[in-house]
Amino acid sequence: MAEQIMSNQNGLVRLIVVMFHNPHDLPPLLASVERHMQVACEVVVWDNGGCAAEIHKLQELYAARLPIYLGGNGQNLGFGKAVNLAATMPTAHVPSSLLLLNPDAVLANDFTSAHLNELQLHNALTGFQVFDDAAMQKRQASARRFPNIMTAVAGREGVLTKLWPQNPFSKAYLQDDLPTTGWQQVDWVSGSALWVSIDRWRELGGYDERYFLYVEDVDLGREAQRKGVPVYFYPEIKVVHYIGGTRKGSINKIAEWHHHMGMLAYFLKWNGLFGWLLSPVVAPLILLRYALRTLRS
Repeated sequence: MAEQIMSNQNGLVRLIVVMFHNPHDLPPLLASVERHMQVACEVVVWDNGGCAAEIHKLQELYAARLPIYLGGNGQNLGFGKAVNLAATMPTAHVPSSLLLLNPDAVLANDFTSAHLNELQLHNALTGFQVFDDAAMQKRQASARRFPNIMTAVAGREGVLTKLWPQNPFSKAYLQDDLPTTGWQQVDWVSGSALWVSIDRWRELGGYDERYFLYVEDVDLGREAQRKGVPVYFYPEIKVVHYIGGTRKGSINKIAEWHHHMGMLAYFLKWNGLFGWLLSPVVAPLILLRYALRTLRS
């Protein structure tokens, strides 16, 4: 695999990983990349907080096997902005596509040249099949419908979903029963495991940097819909995502705050004048949801 990474730069995939005070997550991810990536690949790790020393050690460890580049200076720019900068950061080669993986994720099966050919043929904003556990028994809702008024109670962590997991509103939004083979067209895909060609990324304009953390992937799906860019769930590539690597302890409340502010920004952006007229009602409800979630934690 190492020889292929270093010698074959046609169709180079740039793996982007954004770090935030979680250097312990990176070694398992890099080990999975070395084990499973069977196409030309480079890694750009963007340091959004306190990880540079550990990343330098990993650069030395993988020097002869996997090109790893470090971006950022430890300042937390937000997830979307960090990804945008990592996507355009100059390196020794020019990538043809981007692969986004959360640092607390690992590739669980081989990413082959046949997979890459399929991805390039569809040339869509593409999400992979993501699991909670190494045994790959519990699938995450990584490809969903766009949120609506019911999502507050029927989302992944909504009250209705907790009390009645098989209710039709949650199932329609989460789409956790999508087929596990073939290409499935969806509204949006999670940024925890996402592939997109460089040309499509430029066409979409990257992530909207008004979202500091969370919801930027939902927004990108809406932008894709607006511009006629297809969005697909491609379950042939499997990823295990151990949720919470960057949300432990006191960070959790901060992450929740950004999540809820992202909800409000999304509502205002995509509902036009109607959204602004309803904002005196919607904004307090979103703040109430934030307060209830943080109190429970």
